[in-house]
Amino acid sequence: MNLKHCHPDIEQQFQAGNFAVDVSNKRFSAMSIDQAHEQMNALIKGDGGVIGITESEAALTRWITASPEILRILGEFEGHVESVCDEHHEQKSGYQKRFQQHVLSVMQVFDNVGNPFCDTSNELITLDTNNIAPSNVCESVVTAYDVILEQFSTFWNERVHGSVSVLSTIPRNKLCLFNSKSVPGKKDSKSVKLSEMKSDCELFSRLYIVCQSRDGNLDEFFAHENQPYPPSLLQNGDLRFGTKSDLLSCMLGNDQNSSADSSKLCLDCYILDGAVITPMIRPGCSRNFEEYGKHMILPYITSMATKVLRLDIVFDTYVADSLKSSSRSKRGTGTRTRVTASTKIPKNWQSFLRLDSNKTELFHYLATLLIAEGVGETKQLFVTYDQDVKCNSDADIGSIAPCSHEEADSRMILHCLHASNNGCKKVAIRTVDTDVVVLAIAFFDRIHLDELWIHFGTGKNADLLQFMTL
Repeated sequence: MNLKHCHPDIEQQFQAGNFAVDVSNKRFSAMSIDQAHEQMNALIKGDGGVIGITESEAALTRWITASPEILRILGEFEGHVESVCDEHHEQKSGYQKRFQQHVLSVMQVFDNVGNPFCDTSNELITLDTNNIAPSNVCESVVTAYDVILEQFSTFWNERVHGSVSVLSTIPRNKLCLFNSKSVPGKKDSKSVKLSEMKSDCELFSRLYIVCQSRDGNLDEFFAHENQPYPPSLLQNGDLRFGTKSDLLSCMLGNDQNSSADSSKLCLDCYILDGAVITPMIRPGCSRNFEEYGKHMILPYITSMATKVLRLDIVFDTYVADSLKSSSRSKRGTGTRTRVTASTKIPKNWQSFLRLDSNKTELFHYLATLLIAEGVGETKQLFVTYDQDVKCNSDADIGSIAPCSHEEADSRMILHCLHASNNGCKKVAIRTVDTDVVVLAIAFFDRIHLDELWIHFGTGKNADLLQFMTL
């Protein structure tokens, strides 16, 4: 709509500034007319408010007649009490100091994390925490302007040029915004079992009462199943999976001498499962990932390297279309965070490790940090970086990189073979996965080692198992 040609008188009033009201003599304090009316009504009503005034015609008439005079008296009183000042509240020294502190804080963030306006990615990042908004929120922000134009065009065509009434309800937009709640995860197994037991108890009680009233046979009643599938095959409606750790107890049997003291071992090579290190070594008092890497991870890796000649750290790689992605999605979701040296440590460490993208960036950062800092001039360090391997020496890594193995389980066996071919005949593997134990048993004859130890478990349940006892 072009006001200058269609309604020139209204356009002149807009140019004259008559669309707003100045309630004080302070600069930059004008407000819309309806907002000024609301403020006037709020001054007259006071804290108690005015209730039921429209129900009495006499009370409403007195209100309309007396309210302007009351406002005039209040205005004169406030004008005498308050000092006359035409400055806006943002022009005062206290506000200016706070504004200056805020600007310096933003500049400090830019110095720590870099200029965010130079980032060419399509991600929305929080400057102070480096948290990344979900993809559906990013899509809402990018497409919001186009959605508004399309809906305005539809509204104009239907209500101005069409037959739709102006008073018709406008449908609400269900766009995913920053405060949108995430989809709740699945219930835990205990609550599901409890609900199933309650439903089974209720079902049996009703059927039992019916059976007694109709002279039914109780033996025949309890002979039937109350579920479509046997409980031995299903768990919470899904196929029941076995526990892989039970295989280890079957392999050990009743042998109590299978565990050994790690301090008395003489090893040539130690191979660490990188996905075990990060959940096991928590950030503690670390404020950012730089402190976590230098004060938590690096001392642990250095202490492990003092016992051996060679240290291998094997990280997992996460492929989007892999079969393992469905299994990892059952562990839950977390907040996407960009990992840099200055990024603050997330409050919920376990939730941070649930996202594959978070772990991938964390593994990349730790691999780069460990190679840059080193673990000693006489020690060899091999760290995987996606399909490649980083090394602090000029060793030949052609047989272990590039490697297309997705998980560290099978890739650690490959590093065992590489260590054996380079003179390391006494090797230990640090893991918590039973798959590594099974793979080590299957490939022990092919990797040509004199001794193979498996450091299995965490905390009080950690055991150092000699391979020959398995």
